[in-house]
Amino acid sequence: MTDWMEETDSEPYAGWIIEKWITGGTQEFDFLFLNAWPNGSTMGKDITDYVSTAGDAIEAFNDVADCPATVFFGSLNVKEPPEGNTSSDDFVLTISDCNVMHGRKIQDAISAISEYSAYRDANGSEGGTYLWFPVLGGGDEEFNFKLVNSYASVQAYGDAYQWNIENASYLMRNELSEGLLDCDVARSYVGDTIINTITGN
Repeated sequence: MTDWMEETDSEPYAGWIIEKWITGGTQEFDFLFLNAWPNGSTMGKDITDYVSTAGDAIEAFNDVADCPATVFFGSLNVKEPPEGNTSSDDFVLTISDCNVMHGRKIQDAISAISEYSAYRDANGSEGGTYLWFPVLGGGDEEFNFKLVNSYASVQAYGDAYQWNIENASYLMRNELSEGLLDCDVARSYVGDTIINTITGN
């Protein structure tokens, strides 16, 4: 697939392989294949070109991987990651499923997460923050969105963890989310970049 993307000068696109790191043993898959485009029109053109011209690449991928499900999410970048955060090998993602509590709005959650992200930026905590909203293919989701944090490496994740302890930033996070968000315990994954031609990612 990467060869096809490079040979055909395809639309801006990024692809990553994500493997389980600390997940509690409840997720039954070997890896996730994440794809991203800068917008829906680019995605539509890229997928159309790929399906119509990349028969050999599709067959080769299907020979080595069994992917029983495809799910589309809309992604909102709340905190900009450092350059290269998800353009390298061995980056880390932590992912929680979150629900907005009764009587509150999604925009309230975005505002609170943005405020906490600004606090992290101002106080030297690196890493990106994204909200993933289910769009297609999931079915019966028991969450409003996934809260995703990215770190450039396992070491960067460890540094962020230590920063959180030393600054007691969890107190501010808990205060901002109290009565607003109900999020489960995060799972963590290690990712490798397959291709990334999206400027700035």
